[in-house]
Amino acid sequence: MTKPTLLLIHGMGNHTPDSFKAQFDTTMEEVFKLYPSLSTKTFGDYVDVKSIGYNDLFEDYRQGQDNKDRFNGLLDSLPTSTSKRLFQKILNLQGNLADDQFFNSHWLDVLIYRFSTLGTNVQLRVAKAVAQAIIDEQGFAQRVHVLGHSLGTSVMHDSLAKAYGEVTDDIPDPLSVITQKLGSLHFVANTSRLLQSFQKVKNSSVKPGPDGCTNRYREYRHQLDPVARIKPFNPSGNGSWISDYAWVEEYYRLIPLTTVTNEHGDTHSIEHYLYNPKTHLQIFEDVGGIEIPETEIRQGKMAYLSHSLQGVAEKAERAFKDISISDTATVFDFVKAVKALEQFIEKLGGQYNG
Repeated sequence: MTKPTLLLIHGMGNHTPDSFKAQFDTTMEEVFKLYPSLSTKTFGDYVDVKSIGYNDLFEDYRQGQDNKDRFNGLLDSLPTSTSKRLFQKILNLQGNLADDQFFNSHWLDVLIYRFSTLGTNVQLRVAKAVAQAIIDEQGFAQRVHVLGHSLGTSVMHDSLAKAYGEVTDDIPDPLSVITQKLGSLHFVANTSRLLQSFQKVKNSSVKPGPDGCTNRYREYRHQLDPVARIKPFNPSGNGSWISDYAWVEEYYRLIPLTTVTNEHGDTHSIEHYLYNPKTHLQIFEDVGGIEIPETEIRQGKMAYLSHSLQGVAEKAERAFKDISISDTATVFDFVKAVKALEQFIEKLGGQYNG
């Protein structure tokens, strides 16, 4: 039997499909070293990992005009006065855009995706890639899994909402939640509720269960990741989102993380999330069917905890204590959170890469 497929969707920053897959593969190599029975194997032995990129669409936009024209053009294209005021507020926070490469390579991604028509182009690319993966699996959609990180979680949600939505000119043959249900979705540092636009997260087909597009829906949220704290997606088991049965059987699962192992405090990085056993063991179970003896799991967890950095965690707790988690949080709060994380990492001698 062929291996199942895992599609990766990157977050903010200058990623390519290859660079993000390399981050994933390298981290999984370190993960496998935690468990003796996996130490001579790779994640690729169990799963066919493919990466979907979209940064090239943003890069074309960045390079097409000078900063002033680019930002003014984006500002003029915003549909409402509220979004215009919000965008201007973000620009005022940043200050000198021309000299800030970080703004142009990270924050601008979010603004372009959320406030420009390029967001639709991104969604259509990802939707087509998911449909192709199902074809490649001879129609067995449950052997297709998707993992998004940071901004990539919003891209994943919106793309699937389109792919499994109504018939449109762009999606003339939408996927079926009945016959083409995906195996699992993995939202790492989820931003989908904060950046939701044409489709509210709680009202879309991107959910587990009979009327959703997936069998399993997993969220991974680190309590010291300021980005994941902004307007989090917190569904409840009252039957309003998924059925009581699906809730009790944990078709949806939130995996809260607390341990810090990154010496520079980059609690948002995909590497930091994947290295945590709570994350990778869930992915092993849902995606690869990778079984590890219970004794090795305990040993692996202890080996992981030996790398924990309590001092860094305490500093992060103080640095991010004022990050908003309210339901009124906006993209402006998101930008402030990313800025706080960037400054914190640099203070500890590192560099934030998204």
